[in-house]
Amino acid sequence: MIARVLTRLGLFLLGTFLLAGSLWAGLSFGATLARNHWTYPVMLVVAFVAGVLLLGYFFYLLYRDGGGNDPYGRPAPIPEPLPPKKRWARVGVWTVVSALLLSVGTGIVYLRPHPAGQDSKVSYAAGEVVDLVEGHGWYAFVPREPGTDPAGHVDRSGKYAPTPEGVADTGLVFFPDQRVDSRAEAPVLRPLAEAGYTVVVLAEPLGLDAPDPDLADVAPKEFPEISRWVVGGHGTGGHAAAAWADANAGADAQGLVLHASAPELDVSGLEIRSTSMWGTLDTVVPASDIAASRANLPSSTDFVRIPGAIHSSFADYGPLRGEARTQFEPEVLYAQVADETLRFMDRVAYVPVEEPAEDADAADEEAE
Repeated sequence: MIARVLTRLGLFLLGTFLLAGSLWAGLSFGATLARNHWTYPVMLVVAFVAGVLLLGYFFYLLYRDGGGNDPYGRPAPIPEPLPPKKRWARVGVWTVVSALLLSVGTGIVYLRPHPAGQDSKVSYAAGEVVDLVEGHGWYAFVPREPGTDPAGHVDRSGKYAPTPEGVADTGLVFFPDQRVDSRAEAPVLRPLAEAGYTVVVLAEPLGLDAPDPDLADVAPKEFPEISRWVVGGHGTGGHAAAAWADANAGADAQGLVLHASAPELDVSGLEIRSTSMWGTLDTVVPASDIAASRANLPSSTDFVRIPGAIHSSFADYGPLRGEARTQFEPEVLYAQVADETLRFMDRVAYVPVEEPAEDADAADEEAE
């Protein structure tokens, strides 16, 4: 009798947890789910269906226990106990299934995404100079006239400024931070596309803490006309960016840009340009972590200090719970991060032009 009561109680609690959790996540993050990787929505569907089936089975058992199948309304008799082997086998199966479903429900709560803010929703769109291209697990800002900067985001009149051809031949592929709506990167990265660079932003499966670096392979595959790629990442996304740079240095990867990130992978031996930007008020990846990461990055890495920036100043998804507050408007910090990233991209895109050698006669005349 006790086992029967516990079984029905377990069905009710687990079914309610799965059904309520999936409905809560779907209603709360619907727009975010539609614009990011498909794995989390699939998890919601699995949880919803499992919750409905478990609750349906629970109510069927209550109906049967109350005599619903008997014309006289007599309760169903207690079944004969199963042999020990069959009983333990059934217990084992239900335990495994329950554990799996419980992990799905827990994953729904833990892996809930950080939605993009209003600035991101405005920036995440095509415009007069930029097209928005959406793919499975990624999107890209593609300049309509690659290599040009019609908005005048950066001064390219100097001697060491990249040529339009150099800019058009260079792109950025970027990993967002864990569980962050990939659209949140739009206010920071869209200005790069407006200045002539193709920018590919990835959406990691489930937004896990350790995104797969191979996801960045989509960039050179989808945009084969670009021969130089800078790989970047925010927070834990920087760990995957460093791993992709390590695997592709000298080939596709020509630069590494880190936003509030301290990769643990040692890439100090890479001969690529790199920069690490950090916020002075960041409590998620504090200055001590940035300092410790110096040993893992190339010796020529530029460390750029963003005064007043917190961890969420590098993407538009609002401050995290327990995070410090900044006195600066988010748009001001987004613009500063975008400007610093754009300057770095220009350094990667710059290709020195050899000066034409003077002919022998001119050299002789100069010597006289």
